[in-house]
Amino acid sequence: MNWLSILYAFIALSVVLCLITAVIFYIRHVSNRSGGSREKDLMITEGKFLKRYIPESKRQHYDSEKISQKVEIKNQFQLYKYAAITLTFLIAASGIGFYFYKHSDKFLQKIDLTEKELAELSSTPFIWKKSTEQFIPLLYKEFMGHKRIVLLSPNPDNEKSIETQKVMSDSLELWKKFLAKNELRYRECSYTGLKYCLKNNTNKIFIALPGHWDKELLESNIKEGAHILLFGPPAGIISKEVESLEIFDLKFEPFVTGEDRFVSIVGDQPLTLGFDAGQVIKSPPIYQNLKVSSENTQAMSIPNYNMAYSSNDTRLYSKVIEKGRLVWLDTPPEFPESQKIKEYLNIDHLYGNVFKFLSGFSHSSIAMWPKGKKYSATISQDTEDQYENSVKLIEELNRSEIPFTWFIISDVAQKHRRLTKEMMSTGEIACHGDTHDKFSGLPLKDQVERVARCKKVLKELTGKEVIGFRPPYEEYDENTFSTMPNISNQYIFTETAPETMVPKVLISSDEENKRTLISINRSNSDDFEMWSTRKLDFRRSKKLIEREIEWIKKIGGSYNMNFHTQNIGSEENFDLIVHLIRTLKTDNEVSLSTISDLAEWWNTRHKLLLGQVIPDNLIQKYRPTIVTLKNDGSLEKTPVKEAGNSDSQTQL
Repeated sequence: MNWLSILYAFIALSVVLCLITAVIFYIRHVSNRSGGSREKDLMITEGKFLKRYIPESKRQHYDSEKISQKVEIKNQFQLYKYAAITLTFLIAASGIGFYFYKHSDKFLQKIDLTEKELAELSSTPFIWKKSTEQFIPLLYKEFMGHKRIVLLSPNPDNEKSIETQKVMSDSLELWKKFLAKNELRYRECSYTGLKYCLKNNTNKIFIALPGHWDKELLESNIKEGAHILLFGPPAGIISKEVESLEIFDLKFEPFVTGEDRFVSIVGDQPLTLGFDAGQVIKSPPIYQNLKVSSENTQAMSIPNYNMAYSSNDTRLYSKVIEKGRLVWLDTPPEFPESQKIKEYLNIDHLYGNVFKFLSGFSHSSIAMWPKGKKYSATISQDTEDQYENSVKLIEELNRSEIPFTWFIISDVAQKHRRLTKEMMSTGEIACHGDTHDKFSGLPLKDQVERVARCKKVLKELTGKEVIGFRPPYEEYDENTFSTMPNISNQYIFTETAPETMVPKVLISSDEENKRTLISINRSNSDDFEMWSTRKLDFRRSKKLIEREIEWIKKIGGSYNMNFHTQNIGSEENFDLIVHLIRTLKTDNEVSLSTISDLAEWWNTRHKLLLGQVIPDNLIQKYRPTIVTLKNDGSLEKTPVKEAGNSDSQTQL
């Protein structure tokens, strides 16, 4: 039974009855004033609003003048009384009606899955694997067969430090092992024969091992066409003979840290073209106590908690100097046996790109983001407690007109139906669960049912299909990932993950039932991190956001900020959201989108890299760009063409 409809009908009937009563009083008044055929037989005592008619037999008992006054007073009182009662009733009815209208969602029939819909749900388990298609060829011998490698030894007379000698000898052994593995021809050149070795630099790549580098000699030969790989630290820094050293726009400084330091890739750069932005390679530097800074970093030094020390921290650097080329890095080409790190494949690919650059080879890849933008950004909100806090945010989003994603709990949304529809007009609606109870640990069947219920409710409330899910408390398990294809979801938005700053393409292992799922994570803080864990005020929160955006922009990754309704009630917190919105809105280097568009783009880019034909509507929507490392060492960007992209794909 629809009690809300009955209530509305009752209020409408009451209003109609009030109007009918008012009409009756008015008609009676008019008819009484008009008199009639009996007027000659009756004594008339006239009041202000109504007439009083007295039979002839009783006229001697009445003073018409006094009666008229009394009747006038009585009639006024009666009129005011009825008017007050009617007005009070109308006001009360309007108030009750407004209250029930405002809270009508609580009285509507609850949306739920039918028995038939429950029976039709599928609970197929899926085993996922990250797409490991690498678009960077390995360093095969035929690739480098026409280039001779020359290992340039440092000046042994200057190496008095035992620590320095160890770094040098270790580096030499690692390079010999690497070159032998790839069957590359090489020769060693002692420091005394350095000038002779460099003089004839045709078809050679020189590797300058750690130590005392002859900057003037190296630079003059680079200008004449030499291609040099500068490896590791300068000896003066290791032996602490100098406080800092600048060479080739690189600044070397001592740096003491007890943390692991890994390589975090900067996307769409000459030495990292084809790598995912932010991809972490667990390769410590050849010498730990060293900090290197440059403006042209292509890989950053990152500790194990996934935050770069600064945007200028450098682990990988390249530069074209007139006719020649320079590369500096400190990532070992091979790992000592004592270091059990399974990163050989990525290291081989990284060094493949390094030697491509030094050899003058051209290669291409699809740019990380639509239209060749520098980085990506999304803003989303978990809409949970204090649902009404979304009203101010909706107003701001309507003013700024930026894409936004709402992760909604369907049970709560059913109590705020009109507000949920307003959210849909500002961006994308996605599932946050039917309730805020945890998903992890539940059977697959239960998780499928809960997400399916959420999808149905949100579709009925907004008229839009839901394709994304964010698990409550950022807790999930294998069944949660299996849930997604069973209810046709295209992406899952999870938690902070340190291994990469871009989405991941997950492929199901079942060849007959192959499915693709985009997994999206955060690499930055969220509102709980800022306001609950660290208890930052507006100024410090603003500084943290700006620093993280700068860092992710430098890497070329994806900035994904997520808020919660219960945390945006305060004026200070809300002002920070407005600041973030306006900061991203005015940045011409960001690809700002909903999370569903981010997922769709990442899947589109993945298909382009595999050489698949992409529909023209997606090409028009995202305007993908091909980034090419040209033979002269520069980067060139060209748009992917429509109608099959055949001309463009041949360049990859």
